[in-house]
Amino acid sequence: MEYLEKAAKQAKQVVKQARYQMEGLTEVEILARECTNSDPWYAGGTDLAELARASRDREDMYLIMKTLWARLDGRDDQWRNVYKAITAFEYLVANGAEEVVRELRAGQRAIERLENFHFKDERGRDQGINVRQGSQRLVAVRVATPTGDARPDASRPPARATTDRPPRSARRVRRRIARIRRVPSRDRSPAERFSRPPPSGSSHPAAGP
Repeated sequence: MEYLEKAAKQAKQVVKQARYQMEGLTEVEILARECTNSDPWYAGGTDLAELARASRDREDMYLIMKTLWARLDGRDDQWRNVYKAITAFEYLVANGAEEVVRELRAGQRAIERLENFHFKDERGRDQGINVRQGSQRLVAVRVATPTGDARPDASRPPARATTDRPPRSARRVRRRIARIRRVPSRDRSPAERFSRPPPSGSSHPAAGP
């Protein structure tokens, strides 16, 4: 039985890599997808740290955000993809480029929509609660300003949906937000903003499973 499970996982990985190759994805796009896939565990800290480093490059930042917004727009039964995209956003706020916070402000409506996310699995468990609570944390990050009282409650751990929860630093999040200058957000959805070609002029397909 263990051999069959291992063989099935290997076959799944081969199919996934073949699909990535057919779609012509870059390494950072593949990394962003793997960090937000539907596997029942979190991305490792090493992968998230690499994603944070990549976010400091203008083109890679665009591709990362395009993937994360596509994940957040997933169906109710894709709650794992949605929730893992939320946790990836939280990690990037604390460790990635400062532009991440501006992205959250620009995608205000998309984030707030997730506060009404609902999904029950075959056992009747409310898996949507993880997404709802996660979206509330992202809203707290978005509304925080250098002079305001609002701050993200990063000290409160997220509801557990999977294992290997990535670490977050409340002080690091607050320091990052304090450095962000308040800029007006354009009233466009993430889908509209990321429908244009990336900075290099190349085009890439939307995120898959």
